[in-house]
Amino acid sequence: MDILKDRFQFKNISLYDVKGNVSTVNGSIRHDHLRKFYFDIDIKATRAQVLNTSSHHNELYFGEDYASGSVSITGYLDYMIMDIGLRSEKGTKINIPLNNPEELSKSGFINFINRGRDTLIVLKRPDFTGIEMNMAFDITQDAEMFLIFDSKIGDVIEGRGEGTITMFISPSEDLKMQGNYRISEGKYLFTMQNIINKPFYIVEGGSISWQGDPYDAIVDIEASYKLRAGLYDLFQDSSFRKLVPVDLNLRLTEKLFNPNITFNIKVQNVDPTIENQVKRLINTEEEKYRQAVSLLVMRRFTTPSEVSNRAIVNSSSVVGVNAYEMLSNQLSNWASQISKQVNVGVNYRPGDALTSEELEIAMSTSLFNDRVTIDGNVGVANTTTNNSSQNTSNLVGDFAVEVKANKTGSVRLKAFNRSNNNSLINNLNSPYTQGVGAFYSIEFNNFSELSKKFRDMFRRKSKKQSAIGNKDESLQK
Repeated sequence: MDILKDRFQFKNISLYDVKGNVSTVNGSIRHDHLRKFYFDIDIKATRAQVLNTSSHHNELYFGEDYASGSVSITGYLDYMIMDIGLRSEKGTKINIPLNNPEELSKSGFINFINRGRDTLIVLKRPDFTGIEMNMAFDITQDAEMFLIFDSKIGDVIEGRGEGTITMFISPSEDLKMQGNYRISEGKYLFTMQNIINKPFYIVEGGSISWQGDPYDAIVDIEASYKLRAGLYDLFQDSSFRKLVPVDLNLRLTEKLFNPNITFNIKVQNVDPTIENQVKRLINTEEEKYRQAVSLLVMRRFTTPSEVSNRAIVNSSSVVGVNAYEMLSNQLSNWASQISKQVNVGVNYRPGDALTSEELEIAMSTSLFNDRVTIDGNVGVANTTTNNSSQNTSNLVGDFAVEVKANKTGSVRLKAFNRSNNNSLINNLNSPYTQGVGAFYSIEFNNFSELSKKFRDMFRRKSKKQSAIGNKDESLQK
C-alpha cells in the first residue's frame, strides 16, 4: 500500500477470510487532510466467504456463502455505492425461514419507549441512509438452499439448482429482489411430531421467483414420496391385495411464505383400466388429501366415500399397524445414523385378512460428488395361496442406478430392474422388467436460443477436431 499526500493507494493487496481464501484489492481512498474520505476500491474474490450468519443476524435469510466475482465500492462515507457480481461456490448453504414472515418483517422495526407509566410504540422503516447496493448473484449447483418450515422438528425443504438473483437497496426504496431460482434436485422430510417422517424427493423443474418484495416470492415445487400399497381398500375386491408401487406427489404453489399445498396420487405398473379407475375414485382435492394422510400414516389407502361396501377395519388392527409403523421409522432413523453417505429405510407390515406380511429394506446413496445415484429396495412378502393354508414367500425388489455423464447433469444414463405388477406382463411369466436409457435435457426460452445453443455446440466440436488434426500433422512433420 502506498501512502500519498491526498490518498491511500492499494495495488494487488491480498485480503484473507477466516478460511484462508485470498481476494485481491485494488484502488484508492482519497481524502482532504484526513477528511471527506472518498472510496474507489475494486475487490476480486476467489471462493471467498462472503456470508457467515445465523438467524439472529438476519431473519430473511442466513447461512454460509462462498463466492467468486467482483465487488466495487465507490463514494463518500455518507453515501456509498456498492456494485456486486458474484457466483456461488462449493460449500454455500442458504437458509430461508418460512414461519410467520409478517411478524419477522415488522419485529426489527418496532421500538418500545417507556416514559413513566405510559409505553409509546414507534414503528420505524428500515434505515438505508447512505447506502446504495446493486447485487447480481449467480447461484450454481454447488449451492444448497434450505426452506425452513419448522427447524425444531426438521421440517425443511433442501435442494440444489441454479439461477440469477438481483438485489437493489437505496435510501429512497426498500429492499427489492428480482430473479428466478430453478431447482434441479432436493428432498423434503415430511415430519409429524418427530414420530412419522417420510422423505419426499423434489421433482426437477421446480422454481422460486421474486418480482420485487422479498416476501412476495412465488413458489412452484413438486415433491414425490414412493411407497408400495395394496388397492383392496379402494375397490373392496380381494384380487387387489398385492402391493403395487404408488407415487404420492406434493405440490407447493403461489406465495412462498404462505403456499397452497395440494396432493396427487399415481399408481405405477398396473393396467391402464385400473389406473383410470383409481383416478375416478380419487378425483377431488378433499379425497386426495384423505388418501395422502392414510398413505403417510398407515401406508395404505382408505376406502373412498363413494364405495358403498366399506370394509369394517378392526380398531386394534389399526393400532397395531401404527405401532409397527413407528417401530419401522425408528429403525430407519437408527440405520441412517450409521453412515451419512447411505440412507437406509426399514419397513415391516404385519399381515391381516386383507394384506400379506411384508418386510422391506431400502437403501440409497450418492457417489463421486453426486454424479452417481444408487437407489434400491429388497423385500419379502409371505402370502397364503387360495384354497390352501400353505404359506409361500415371494422375494421382490427394485434397483436403479443413475449416472450424470457431465457436470451439469444435462446428460444422464440410467439402468433399472423393477418388479412387475401389471397383469398383462405377469401373464407372460415375467416377474421383472429391466431397462437402460439415456437422457439429454436443455433449457431455452425460444427456438432461436435453442438453435444458437446447437450451433455453438457443433462449432466447439469442429474446433476441437481441427485442433486434433493440426496436432497430428505437426507430429508427423
